[in-house]
Amino acid sequence: MQNRLRRLKMRQLELLVQLFANQSLTRAAAAMNVTQPAATKLLRETEKTLGVSLFDRLPRGMRATPYGEIMMRQARTVLAALERGGEEITALSEAATGSVAIGSMRGATASLLAPALAAMHSARPRMRMSVLVDAAEILLPRLREARLDIVLGSIPAALAGSDLVFEPLLDEPQSVVAGPQNPLSRRKSLGWKDVARAEWIVYPQESVLQPLMEGMLAAARRPELPVAIETASVVATTMLLERTDMLAVMPRDVAEHYARRKMVAILPLKLPMLLGPIGIVRHADRELSPAALAFTEEVRQLAAARGRRRK
Repeated sequence: MQNRLRRLKMRQLELLVQLFANQSLTRAAAAMNVTQPAATKLLRETEKTLGVSLFDRLPRGMRATPYGEIMMRQARTVLAALERGGEEITALSEAATGSVAIGSMRGATASLLAPALAAMHSARPRMRMSVLVDAAEILLPRLREARLDIVLGSIPAALAGSDLVFEPLLDEPQSVVAGPQNPLSRRKSLGWKDVARAEWIVYPQESVLQPLMEGMLAAARRPELPVAIETASVVATTMLLERTDMLAVMPRDVAEHYARRKMVAILPLKLPMLLGPIGIVRHADRELSPAALAFTEEVRQLAAARGRRRK
């Protein structure tokens, strides 16, 4: 019997499924876009190959025999498996050559975005990846408008909504930084009283940091956080730090990246506060494309590996 089964063709399996569903050779032939004589011949060849009768011919329609019911179930399973295989091949092909639009907040740039981009480019060099690094106030509206597929970062309370889904991946510790020429950069230890008169470059999303920083400065007899410039640009921040004695708060991963290149100095100030975890933000009502799914999976793997290294 196994040798006989191997001789069956896909068209014959499709006919068995259509015959069982329609109980009529005429309707089954129409569903397959073939003539009734062609369908009759196909069924006769199938029964001859198997050596059993699969359908009883009735005055009105057809009814599956026990053999026919067995073959119909197996034919349906084979066809469904092949359909799923085709879908997986299409998804893999589209992920290799498709496109994904990514938004990233500053805290996710060094820890998630950059390594994920490098890994995806190595694995799928033909995949097109467009990136926008900005504040949540810019990125999340674009995500809602379907101008971005995903956003790496977090959802500030003021921008939250049931239409957005957040998957936390990593914590986001912060560091206080100064320009390498700043006299404070050479200090081995610092307290908040030592920076009481400094001016600050503030990232818009970091307004949640201000109550804590103001509390620490108040203890140093400086009642308000003196904000000199507000910007979401890391480039503008680092250039200003190089040219002034202002200070800034950066995600630790970003600060360490620039510190290794001698562009900033991380100050020994304790800032015991997290902005909350960073992760993947997506729209709740939209399915991700194969390319976007591949990218998000890469981000998850990187975050998991990073979490293991920290332990």
